[in-house]
Amino acid sequence: MNLVDIDKKNGFLRDMNADYIVKWANGRFPTGLVMTSSFGKYSAVMINIVTRVMPDISVIYVKHPYIDEFSNGNAEFVLSLRRRYHLNFHQFDSLAPRRPIADIDSAINNEDNLELKRLAKEYKYDYKIEPLERALKELNVLAWFSGIMSWETGKRKENNILSRREDGIYKIHPIFYWTENEVLDYVRRNNLPINRHYFDIFKGREQNKECGLHLTKEQAESLDSSGL
Repeated sequence: MNLVDIDKKNGFLRDMNADYIVKWANGRFPTGLVMTSSFGKYSAVMINIVTRVMPDISVIYVKHPYIDEFSNGNAEFVLSLRRRYHLNFHQFDSLAPRRPIADIDSAINNEDNLELKRLAKEYKYDYKIEPLERALKELNVLAWFSGIMSWETGKRKENNILSRREDGIYKIHPIFYWTENEVLDYVRRNNLPINRHYFDIFKGREQNKECGLHLTKEQAESLDSSGL
């Protein structure tokens, strides 16, 4: 599938619902299709949508050493979804040594400083990107579902339902164009839990920064060359 095909397919998928997109992807990638989940605030939505079509899909959880410390009840939330959906669960932890929280917080929230910006990129790689890349390699991933939505950060607006990385791996975002109200309506209709205290230190104090996992190569280079 070349870039022209991806653009055409995005135009087609834009009018399809999330269930259709999941079924389409399942047919397009009969092997090597997984999903990632942060088990964040609205993570139950994507898990519910995808597992109704693919109950045995591998679910990748990249866990860094600070998440349970900042997100009260996070471990219990993850376990509750694992049990509710009998998830084919794969946790990948960072191999990097733990650094002081103050150092992480300072770098992530002061990226206008060039040295702190460099450290923020290093921290995000060590705790988020490296474990994900290891997971993709170990599980022989050809494509993966992610629950990112266009309104979550400024950079995410530049994505689409379907994209392809430089290494040829495809990303599929079935709920990319959902509004937060649509998410909440789906949560209510399906009696889904919300991880209300979820806080990822790598997304900044306002939780509006990119953790690095969902940036395209071009977006990452744009951040590198800017003061952001």
